[in-house]
Amino acid sequence: MNALRTFASTRQYEETVAGLSLLCSTSIEIIKPLMESPRDEGLLIACKGAGLSWQTVRAILACKFPPGEIPHKSMEKLEAEFGKLTRPNAERLLRFWQVRQAEAPSSLA
Repeated sequence: MNALRTFASTRQYEETVAGLSLLCSTSIEIIKPLMESPRDEGLLIACKGAGLSWQTVRAILACKFPPGEIPHKSMEKLEAEFGKLTRPNAERLLRFWQVRQAEAPSSLA
């Protein structure tokens, strides 16, 4: 987890995505859209499911945006939302996203 915070703090985007994917035990294809989304709720869920501290989550959010782009009040709001999440619920959502992703190709056939 310290390595993930270091990756995020030094803006190593690809390494951050890969590290979060490993800690969530999910695919990069699930994490990458969460990092690219203008909304942050999904990323908060992945971070809570991985059992990350707020300091690491904050670094990941900062890695997602250009330097200085997240207003301080937005970060406070995100911290409150992160605090409300429970790890079991976040893990359940991650599993749901994995199942949905796994089923997606078969539904196109």
